[in-house]
Parts: sequence; C-alpha cells; structure tokens
Amino acid sequence: MATRVRGGRAPAGHHVCPVGGRGRRLRGVCPAGRLNVCRQPDSLRRPVRRGGRHRDDGREPAGGDADECSPATRLCGDRPGRLRPRGTHRSQGPRAERPFGISREPGAGQHLRLRRRHRLRALRASRRHPTLKAPVRPASGRRAGPHWLRRILLLTTAGLLTLVVGTGTLLYTYAGELPSLDHLSAQNLPQTTRVYARDGVTLLEERYQQRRTVVPLNEMSWDLRHATISIEDKDFYNHGAVNPVRMVAAGVYDLLHQRAAQGGSTITQQLVKNYLLSGSASSRSFDRKARELVLSIQLERQYTKDQILEMYLNTIFYGNQSFGVEAAARTYFGTSARRLDLAQSAFIAGLPQRPSYLNPFLTEGYVHARDRQHDVLTAMVRDGYITAAAAAKAYAEDLGPKLAAAHQAAVGQRASLAPHFVDYVWSELEQRYDPGYLLRSGLKIVTTLDPKTQALAQQAVHDGIARYASSYRVNNGAMLVMNPHTGEVLAMVGSADYSNADIGGQVNYTTALRQPGSSFKPYTYITALMNGWTPGSPLDDSNGAKAFPGYPVHDWDSRELGTITLRDSLQKSRNISSVHLFK
Repeated sequence: MATRVRGGRAPAGHHVCPVGGRGRRLRGVCPAGRLNVCRQPDSLRRPVRRGGRHRDDGREPAGGDADECSPATRLCGDRPGRLRPRGTHRSQGPRAERPFGISREPGAGQHLRLRRRHRLRALRASRRHPTLKAPVRPASGRRAGPHWLRRILLLTTAGLLTLVVGTGTLLYTYAGELPSLDHLSAQNLPQTTRVYARDGVTLLEERYQQRRTVVPLNEMSWDLRHATISIEDKDFYNHGAVNPVRMVAAGVYDLLHQRAAQGGSTITQQLVKNYLLSGSASSRSFDRKARELVLSIQLERQYTKDQILEMYLNTIFYGNQSFGVEAAARTYFGTSARRLDLAQSAFIAGLPQRPSYLNPFLTEGYVHARDRQHDVLTAMVRDGYITAAAAAKAYAEDLGPKLAAAHQAAVGQRASLAPHFVDYVWSELEQRYDPGYLLRSGLKIVTTLDPKTQALAQQAVHDGIARYASSYRVNNGAMLVMNPHTGEVLAMVGSADYSNADIGGQVNYTTALRQPGSSFKPYTYITALMNGWTPGSPLDDSNGAKAFPGYPVHDWDSRELGTITLRDSLQKSRNISSVHLFK
C-alpha cells in the first residue's frame, strides 16, 4: 500500500515517485497523480558502490562509515547538510575560499540530485508508456501558471501604450512650434565664400559666417564615416530616432540630478541640436529635450540614414573655425575629406567631443587628441570595421608634421595677397546684396586682379618707401594699377603694411578722401586754356594771405614772385598764382 505524504520528506526505505497516484502500478512506477511515496522494489534499488573499506586503494570514505552514510541516517538529519529535515540550519563556508556555485558542505546539493534522479525516472517511464505524463516543475518549486504570462503581457502592453501616448502628446504639443523639415539639406547650411584672382585659381581670401564647405557623403572616406559612427552612435543604422538603452540611462541620470546633462543623444538628435535648435538659449532644459525628441522622430521619418549622416558630418564643429569634415580636413591635414586615411579619420572623428580641449595645434591639446584617437580606433575594432593590427598601425603613424604644415599654410592663407583690394570688392558687393547672404552663401567670387601685377606693385611700394624713408621720413605708400581701356583694376596696394596700425595700415589710401594738392592743378590750367587763356597770360603770385578767404595760401619756399606768366606758374607749380587762376 502506498503511503500518501503532504509536505516534508519521505521516510527511510522509500523513494519519492513524482508519477504515483491511483490505478495499477507499472514495474514499480506509481501512476500519474499526486505526489506519493511507495516502497522501492528491489529491482529498482541502486547497487551499492564500492567505497570506503571496500575501495581498492583502502582510503576512508569521505563522509565516514558506510552506516553513517545510509539513507536512513541522511534522511533523519543526523549528518548536517545531507537531506536534513525542514528548518535545520546549514553551515556556511567563506565564499572567498571557493569558486562561485561550489559549496564547502560534503552533502550539499544531495536533495537536488535525488529530485533530478526521480524526475529522470519518471520521464523514462512516460516515454515507455505514452499515456503517462510526468509533471514538470520549475527549479524554484512553483508551478508555472498562465498568470505569470498574463502579468508579463500586461506590463509590456502598458509600457508600449505609455510610450505611444507620450510620443503622441509631445507631437501634438510642439507640432505648431517646431521648424519645418520639408527642405532640410546640407546644401542649405552656411558655407564659406571665397574671393579669387582673375585666373579663378589663386585664392585671395575666405569670408564666412561659419567656415564650411559642404560635400556629399560619397566624397567622404569610408574610414571617416566608420570612425564617426563607432565613437558617436555605434547602432546608428539599427535604431530609430533615439537609442532606447542610452535614453533610459540618460533619463535616470537626469531625474536623479534634476537636470538634463547626461549625454544619450544619437547622431540624429545631435543633428537636430546643432542644425535646427542651435539658437535656443535653454540648451539643457527639459523643454528643449522634448523638442529635440519630436524633431528627431520627424527627421527619421522624412530622411534616410545616409542623408542624416551626410547632414551631420557637414554640420558638426571640429574646432579652429572648422565646421564640417571638409573644412576640418583642410585645416588639420591640408587635404580633402575624400583623401583622409585611417589615422587621420580617427583623429578628426574624435575632435567634436571637446574641440577646444582637443585642439591639436596646442602641445597639451595634441596629447589629449591622441588619447581620443586611441579611443576611436578601439571602438572601430570593437565594431568590426578594422582589425587590431590596423588600429595599432594607424595609431603609430606620426601626424605631427602634417598638422604643423597644415597650420602654417592656414596662417599664410589668412594673410591675403591683396587685403585692401578684397575689402574694396566686398564693400561693392555689400551695396548690391545682403551682407548676411554673402557670408553664408558659399559663393565663388572671381575678380579682375592679376597676381603678377599685384606682386610687382607691392614690391614697387616697398622699394619706394625704403628709398625715401631716411631723407623725407616716408613710412607709407600706395599704388593703383588699372587698364585704361576697360577700367579693370589689375593691382591695388592700399598701404605699405595692412597689419601695421601705427601707419594706419588698414586704411586704403587709393580710395581714401585726401587733399588733392598739386595733382589738381592740371585740371585748373586745362579749364583756363579752354576758356581763352594763353600760356603768356599774366597771373598774380602775391597776396597769398588774401588769395582764398579763410585759408592762407603759401608755397613751399614761402616766397611771392609777383606777376608771372601762366606758363611759369604751371612749370614751377606755384600755389598762390594757381589759386588766383582757379578763382
């Protein structure tokens, strides 16, 4: 007769059968039903192991004598840790002295092994007799019920509904306040306007609101694209407008610190922040974050990932007045974004994090930029874009000489070939076009200036000042060269040194309003001859104090010659007689 047991452990000499119940017995296996304890047939008893005193090596058993290890002794709890009764304390060993998951107790886990053994027996029985099915319980001892599945489904549904309702609320709240995304393009970004000489190649000067040259994505090196994605948003092509994991982490940080300062932005969100919300004063407010989220979702709906990446790489600031990858490549390595190698790409991709702190033109900034480059290369290896060997080779490349050469070229380029002429051209353009449009439109302006003639004019001014500096105390000069047939300005030197404030170097003396002096006399004499005067007509070269009311006139030698002819007055460039003639 099987003994029914509810809870507790089975008495010695019995085995726990997870199949038992009412009905006929099959080879000592209890039918399916409640948990029963039945007498174990001899045929199912486990054979005695040869150990202890029966071992070939003669060693003592690990747990003592064979009698002490009998099922009755273990089930009664006489030996601690071996199927002890409910409530019996288990000794604890120091965890630091054993690996994770290993107990110091000799009999620890015996009840789990017995349970597993009986479960396997029941499974074998159910296979032999398909009508029998052994109940399977989870490791926790609880019955798996549909209420757990319902609870998980309810929580998942509630989370999705909250996300949908929250997103819809944000879209409805800010729909009428956000900028339009219909005509968003990298070509609409502010770009650098360049002024060229008449050959269309010699660059005279760059002027800009933001120093940027927009290039399409296919004109950027693959290494640069991969480096940017790895360090900024490694799952860019796999998620939507936001990265849920990064967003939750940033949200928890913001709630704990009561401020929105934790970086969890994707490339799409950074594009919105730098392109569409760059003028917002509340750069870290929750209101701005909400607007940024709504615009990012709309942006992902209207544009592809490649279009977003292209706009981002043309928008981001890389330091040293360089906006976009093309300007950064020109500034730091004197090349185009298409020709950047792996080392240069990883170097540039790390700069947007802190452009001033990572300024490679400063000694300390260069060290920080190299550390950042190492982080970028490590991220590229992690994401599978490059191998560890390629990363090590790129990091070993010395970028110092290329940076120095590019910096020197940039400084020389800012020293314009004809600064006064560029100022003159720009003032003419501002009279016809909006100044803001000129600074952000990315125009290519080709002028009439001839580089060779300009160089000769500058040399002539320099030599003339050097020749008369000591005897006449000359320190400045100017020259204007024009084509008399077309009126084209071929050369313009407004001063001896544009950057010398002591001589008013930035003043363009070729266009400045100055006293005409003796240069006006030919016009006076020509007018007199055209009105009937002759070279022998007499002129008065006296009474200089009364020659012009309110302004006394005198000559360089402070002499008055009395009456002289018009010919003599013009030949000797007399001031008093010329003023009388003018009157």
